[in-house]
Amino acid sequence: MADHRPHHHETEPLIERLERGVAYPRYEPRSKWAGVRHKFRKAFAEFLGTAILVAFGSGAIAQLVFTPNNSSWFTMSLGWGLGLTFGIFVSAGVS
Repeated sequence: MADHRPHHHETEPLIERLERGVAYPRYEPRSKWAGVRHKFRKAFAEFLGTAILVAFGSGAIAQLVFTPNNSSWFTMSLGWGLGLTFGIFVSAGVS
């Protein structure tokens, strides 16, 4: 004869599972550096994206200032645009 009672995991409320830590297991880093990377991954991504933006933007301004005969506002805008695009591409997956 088949047992038609619901299984225990089907009747257990989500709140009880959260209290026991079953629904969302805690992250346990393998090393100290892995824990730091996990904790600050959003900050690292924002920092790296901003650094890329500033590097490309500063390079575009330097190109405009130091080569006045061969540069234009278009190349400066292109440099800032590429910096913004690459910065977003680098940090978009995390933050």
